Amino acid sequence: MINVREFVKENITTESVQAAIDYASEHKKTLFFPRGVYSVTSLALRSDSSVYLDKDALISASLSSTDWEKSPMKPVFYCENAKNVCIRGTGTITANGYAFTDESGYRKKTASRPEAVILFRNVCNVMVENITLKETVGWTFHLDNCDNVLLDGIQIRNPTYVTRKNSDGIDINGCRNVTVMNCDIETGDDAICLKNIDYTTCQSGYTNTSLGRRDMYNINVYNCTCASTCNSTKIGTETVGNIYDVSFEKIRVRKHPLITGHGAGNPPFESYRALSAISVQSNDGSVVKNIRFKDYYIETVDTPIFILYQQRGTKVPATDRGEISNITIENIYVDRSYRTSQILSSHTGKISNVKISGMYIRTYEEKASEYDFNLPTGAEYPDVYNFGKFPSYGLFSRNAANVDIRDDVLFYDETNSGRPDIDIG
Repeated sequence: MINVREFVKENITTESVQAAIDYASEHKKTLFFPRGVYSVTSLALRSDSSVYLDKDALISASLSSTDWEKSPMKPVFYCENAKNVCIRGTGTITANGYAFTDESGYRKKTASRPEAVILFRNVCNVMVENITLKETVGWTFHLDNCDNVLLDGIQIRNPTYVTRKNSDGIDINGCRNVTVMNCDIETGDDAICLKNIDYTTCQSGYTNTSLGRRDMYNINVYNCTCASTCNSTKIGTETVGNIYDVSFEKIRVRKHPLITGHGAGNPPFESYRALSAISVQSNDGSVVKNIRFKDYYIETVDTPIFILYQQRGTKVPATDRGEISNITIENIYVDRSYRTSQILSSHTGKISNVKISGMYIRTYEEKASEYDFNLPTGAEYPDVYNFGKFPSYGLFSRNAANVDIRDDVLFYDETNSGRPDIDIG
């Protein structure tokens, strides 16, 4: 083990810390950060990098925009085209997002700032354990095209969507063989989110070569707590490449402790509650299949289950390909929900074989004088608040085949809205 203080004596600089990282990785040694504050811009990890953060070690993004002119919109920790990378310990990494966002929570329109806290791109054999990540500017932890990844015991602390837009907790994009376990996430945007799109070539409004995206599979999320003011566990929004063989198990969805204003978009409730607990989407031609959600305890949520197929045509050209199939949802307890669960498809037959069992939901959605439900057209952003009140209080489904609701699924109409519990058409 090498102590970073051998390279950074009194004057801590990004260059001196980077030199320590390079030396330790070259010699295949663990770089130890003892107690202290290390103010830096972006640090690059290499193949065979191993970092250990002491309990009172804080890697802190520099608050100076001038410093970030050399590393515009880079993460605090970045790794690309490498293998065998490890970050462990009980210390903290912060992007100091409060200094780089405006009063509405959006990232300041300048390149002289950090972005994610951690971004790994094209990295094989990754282990990140027990650290705390907080105050992101963009996504907190982004895995892009990575293989063989273990994230264990990570704690994420970000404010609500009101004061921090785009603050996803963990984004797993185009990866294979990933395990996320024992993580505790408080964040404004989506807590744990799976996507499959090439961010290096495809941006909002582009239609290009991303149709060749490789398949993403064998993703397992276990024993995690999510306090999000968007979606708790989600597949989407960007879904170009196929996604399959995914399991979410033993998930707790709770309130965000910071209650202020309103959440994402304009949903009619205070922002401590998630928009959805379980969200499965195919928006851009992805085949999404063999997905399991099991053993959820949900304190409060707007919409417990949101399954949606549409063809947007914004990331890649609208295509007739893509589907959602073989979705299993079992052992779900919801103490309070405020909108019916939804299974919606813009095209008949694109959602099939959805099995729901062992579910208990108490719904507090108020009775409406009329019901204004919409099917997806590709024009709406695929979040639940863009779809209206439905004529059933428990589950509403349209254009889906083989939706199997078992007898042990129980819905309770706590506001006596007078609607049926299930409407499948």
